[in-house]
Amino acid sequence: MLGYEVDHYLDDHGDVELAVECIHESLPGLLPTCRATLATILG
Repeated sequence: MLGYEVDHYLDDHGDVELAVECIHESLPGLLPTCRATLATILG
């Protein structure tokens, strides 16, 4: 979903600052899931 939202801000609105802000707000919440997925993959 984050990728679609960033793409929307960049392509549809041409707003780089809003896209970066979206990433800064969303990324910390995604890190625990990413770490858990990586741990599962690596065993």
